[in-house]
Amino acid sequence: MKVEKAVEENGLPKQVTEILEKENITQLNPVQTKAIQKGLLNKEKKSYVVSSPTGSGKTLIAELISVKNTVNDGAKALYICPLRALATEQYQNFKKKYSSLGMDVALSIGDYDSEDKKLKKHDLIISSYEKADSLLRHDPEWLKDLELLVVDEIQNVDSNRGPTLEVLISRIKHLKPDIQIIALSATMPNSEQISEWINSKTIKSNYRPVPLYEGIYHNGLIRFKGKENRQIEKRSRELDTLIQETLEKNEQSIVFANTRNNSESNAKRASELTKKKIDKEKHALSETAREIENALSRPTEQCKKLAELVEKGAAFHHAGLVRKQRNAVEKAFEKGLIRIIVATPTLAAGINLPTKRVVMNSMYMYTGQGSELIQTNRYKQRAGRAGRPQYDDYGEAIIIARKKEEIEEFQDRYIEGELEPVESKLGSEPVLREHVLSIITGTCHSFKDLQKFFSKTFYGKTYGTAEQLRELLNNVTSDLEEWGFIEMKQKEQKKKLTPTLIGKRVSQLYIDPLSAHRINKALKRDQELGEIGTLFMIADTEEMKPYLKVKKREEPQIWSEARSNEEKLPKNLSGFDLGINFPNKYKLTKMMSDWVNEEEE
Repeated sequence: MKVEKAVEENGLPKQVTEILEKENITQLNPVQTKAIQKGLLNKEKKSYVVSSPTGSGKTLIAELISVKNTVNDGAKALYICPLRALATEQYQNFKKKYSSLGMDVALSIGDYDSEDKKLKKHDLIISSYEKADSLLRHDPEWLKDLELLVVDEIQNVDSNRGPTLEVLISRIKHLKPDIQIIALSATMPNSEQISEWINSKTIKSNYRPVPLYEGIYHNGLIRFKGKENRQIEKRSRELDTLIQETLEKNEQSIVFANTRNNSESNAKRASELTKKKIDKEKHALSETAREIENALSRPTEQCKKLAELVEKGAAFHHAGLVRKQRNAVEKAFEKGLIRIIVATPTLAAGINLPTKRVVMNSMYMYTGQGSELIQTNRYKQRAGRAGRPQYDDYGEAIIIARKKEEIEEFQDRYIEGELEPVESKLGSEPVLREHVLSIITGTCHSFKDLQKFFSKTFYGKTYGTAEQLRELLNNVTSDLEEWGFIEMKQKEQKKKLTPTLIGKRVSQLYIDPLSAHRINKALKRDQELGEIGTLFMIADTEEMKPYLKVKKREEPQIWSEARSNEEKLPKNLSGFDLGINFPNKYKLTKMMSDWVNEEEE
């Protein structure tokens, strides 16, 4: 379908055609055409789940529905993203393209303890999951005008951030039953279940604008699915072999590593290869390196390390970089200056930085109980970064198998394997604590209403029984009452739930109620907390996980120092509630003490 026809038939401003033509978009692709034909822009304003591969043009669907909702209908829309960086990218995209139509776009990704009253005057609000959730906890005035919710990457319901997303969607549906929801997702095997939960239609497609060839590398041979295998010259390390081949073809590559340390060490090795291929780019890379090194007023060792690698044409990319550094790396890669980026999986979560080839350096992740293979869904998301629609005829996603027996295992699990269904992560007491308190604070004031609300979440719709849910909520509300964050009173046939002032504040501040309970206990102790006691109080919160690890040889010194400071600590070192993580928390306390006292790294 031609863009011009879609714009005209659905009453969108004619300028939309001109705006998209500037980006060389004159024809809607199969996914976009299917969405329009299924009634995406109709007056009925039905909800849709759009499930299609990474890079298939789902963002344009969100753009068109947002223009229809804000510019045509004069309503308000909320667009939520999994990452701050992605929210910023979408904000810049919408502002650049549609401000001329009169669309007033706002970005809200800052302090959680903020209602952000200025958002009332904007047409489209773009935010991260957590920030949007915190905005709703302040009962914003603009919520009554909200008629469209766009959820980017809804498959993140099945992630450690999934409960926040799930409760956020459920809360908006509860407060605005007729709201139109457009949920965008990479391919999900159970997209119909998500559709049933949000009461929507499903638009599914396997369309990819650029063919993707998936392969497994072992011992000098890349075994591809869908095209001929390729023999390449071996080097001492598997990753070096693939990087060298990429550079010899004058191409770029994103390498996914499973930890920050691995991303940095592998980027350092990659730089020894890339530095031989960047003669023409040296000046531009030096400028980017200086920008990265001076991103902070006082450059850290990490700033210097990244700048040094960028000068050689390589970089690492992880959540430890500040936004200015991430932006500089991404722009230099887009321009072809940086040849190799070694990234943690955060880069796969939606940032639009495609490349000809992606390499999976390890298929294992650390879970806290050891290493285990990543999900097929996570692999597919990373693989989907390969292939740039405007530049490449195809993309390559290559898994490194270091043992012969891994070849068949990776083939069966990742190349040929079925995607795992998206599942709720809401069904545990620690996860529910924070969300139950926020719902009692803003939405539900009886146990019956609370149970009804959570029965309509994705968890409530797909797992367990009403009795199991009731027991779970009983346990959580009992803890919240014991900690002083809510009051429970039996009134006639209803168990009335009322947040206390401190409970309401804990919810607004986005603090885990267990953390707030520990802080309260520490502040109520007889002794005055000095520096070490106050810092331990901070280290003793759920938000500070994962705590620093204590090596065997460090344990005697940690315990000796802790006992010498026992009277300053808000913990009884002989108490039953000390917990197995005490040494780790105390080490974290020592590190924070060095930091606030401005010790060198």
